[in-house]
Amino acid sequence: MPFVQGKCEACGGILTVDPSLKAANCPFCGSAYVIQDAINYYNTNIKIDSLHADVVNISDESSADGRIKAADAYMKLGKFEKAEDEYKKATEYAPQNYKGWLGMIEALTCNYSRRIKSASTLNTLSDYANSVKTFAPDEMKESILQKFESYAKNETEQNDIDVNSINQVLTKQTESWKDFDKQEKALTAELNQKRSQYDSLCKENNFYIKNNRNHAILTWGIILSAAGLFLIFMSIVMSISNGFTENSLTFLILGFFPLIPGSILIASLIQRNNNHQKRESEIGRLSVEQNEIYNQVAKITGQKNALYMEIQSNQKELSLYN
Repeated sequence: MPFVQGKCEACGGILTVDPSLKAANCPFCGSAYVIQDAINYYNTNIKIDSLHADVVNISDESSADGRIKAADAYMKLGKFEKAEDEYKKATEYAPQNYKGWLGMIEALTCNYSRRIKSASTLNTLSDYANSVKTFAPDEMKESILQKFESYAKNETEQNDIDVNSINQVLTKQTESWKDFDKQEKALTAELNQKRSQYDSLCKENNFYIKNNRNHAILTWGIILSAAGLFLIFMSIVMSISNGFTENSLTFLILGFFPLIPGSILIASLIQRNNNHQKRESEIGRLSVEQNEIYNQVAKITGQKNALYMEIQSNQKELSLYN
């Protein structure tokens, strides 16, 4: 395949390129370039040298025309940012040339195909349109700006719809976040209450275990009760053998003296054990309830954080329309 002419977009050097290749490096400046882009750039038949400030006379009208032609070439190549830059320079050199302002509109909107959410950008485009109205010939103003005005109207209407939709979503999300926050605080308060009860019971239980005198109480209870029962038994035996005498009565009365405190000691031991078992049961119940509440709090906190991220994302999206 024969070689063809191309042009480097970075330095403007004339290139001899092989169209069968995809890319190469400029021998003049070393910049990488796409073969087809270099060929298209060369074939625009525009004096690209006018793109370089060192060969452009920025004080005369012809330089603005050169910038506009260069920008038009960039527009054909789909290089809208470079085109915008050249149109902008053209408006600086010759602000009375409406083509520069119109080109700025077309470059910034990518030939009216770009979705523009920013109100400030739309205002800037409106300013450019006003400059076109100021400098364009009267018979051309309406036809020149008809496409832009339709585009700007559609963008504004779509932006209003989008902003309204995002605000509605944000309102619902904010209310949901508040509900999650209330639930989280209520569950956290309940969890703290359960923890306080749990800690109190554990403290009582630890004190009970640490100061456990059950063995001694049981021993003394059995001894005293046994002694009392023995004396009462002896009173009964004496009453059966000799009849109910003063000695029988004495043994009976003496039997109650150790029996009563012994019985009290055994009863208190039973009560202590019952209380201990109740505490153990209550501690187990509170432990389960705490875990359940903790899991609920963790779940709600996760939902709340996820919703917060969505709110932040929508707020960021909403800021694009400012």
